[in-house]
Amino acid sequence: MKEKLLLGKNEISISEGKALSAKFATMHENLCLKIKAMAEGTAVYTLFAYNSKGERSEIYSAEIPEGGEAEYRFDPISLAVYRDSQEFDVEIAGKGIEITDFAVCEEYDESAVAAEPVTDFTAVMEDGHMGVRIKRIDGNEEIVPTIPKKAIIMGNSLVLGMFNAFGMCATASDKDYFYYVTKEIKKYNPDCECIRMHGSGLEQAPGDEGYSKWMYDEPNPGTGKPTYLSFTPDVDLIIIQLTDNVNTDEKVVDFNARIDRFLDSVRTMCPKARIIWVHGWYNAARTAEKLEEACSARGIARINIKDLYTIPNQAREQKYATRPDGSVIEIPEKYMSHPGDIGMKKIADRIISVLKLG
Repeated sequence: MKEKLLLGKNEISISEGKALSAKFATMHENLCLKIKAMAEGTAVYTLFAYNSKGERSEIYSAEIPEGGEAEYRFDPISLAVYRDSQEFDVEIAGKGIEITDFAVCEEYDESAVAAEPVTDFTAVMEDGHMGVRIKRIDGNEEIVPTIPKKAIIMGNSLVLGMFNAFGMCATASDKDYFYYVTKEIKKYNPDCECIRMHGSGLEQAPGDEGYSKWMYDEPNPGTGKPTYLSFTPDVDLIIIQLTDNVNTDEKVVDFNARIDRFLDSVRTMCPKARIIWVHGWYNAARTAEKLEEACSARGIARINIKDLYTIPNQAREQKYATRPDGSVIEIPEKYMSHPGDIGMKKIADRIISVLKLG
């Protein structure tokens, strides 16, 4: 794990029983807050965020444990997208507070950079056409056509981040990976129904109750109806692009507890569907082990896109996006580590290469 110092001890000041850091911002997805502090009794540290209106809100708060050292990791990119967080600061409170050390660091996990090989499940069908092997809920295999009749592409902000219409930060609706993948599918089956769905509830909904609300009760932003209602028996391709927002220890616990349940539910509802999981633009290392285990057990191909997370593939040079109604807005800088038009096309190309439609 490599680190880059973003904020240090000389950028935190103490006054009237509180230590307050300078404000900081970043386009990196993984920050680590490190504190060494003592107080006469209990010391508490709190991470705050400022939204686009300058309003301050609490993100996380905890006591500094005995021994005076605390660490907390968080994802400012996810907070920017889902909570409008523009800047951050840290406050440490306690009687007679004394700061020994303080740092906010960007962390870089190079172990998750290389693209992993994708398991090839293609096979020849009885009629001689190309097919793909899927594993049924009972564990037995069967071969289904590679060219779908009804497809679901479920993702997070990379699918529905701009105006709840297309992927963040594509400059228009015909520049995100959903567009390119579905365009390729329709070359082989013009009548294929392609459904765009939001899946961040799987990443972020707290506990079993939160997961159940997302899956069975709340309308999905992509379809306007509860998520599970789209997983019908006639769906024969499901592409899931999730895990980017599994960015805290608590979310990792929730995700690890629910991914098996989710995949088994999807397989039961869509018994003939080919399932592919795309992951790794953000936070690849947190979920890689459990994701590999869950997908391998169910014959699900995985596509790692972490190696595509490079500055040329990000949206750093893209300033504007066009709404579906034709109006143009400026893209906020806080979003620009998302894939730009080039990155979206490269994600799509990788998915298309695995689909093997031709």
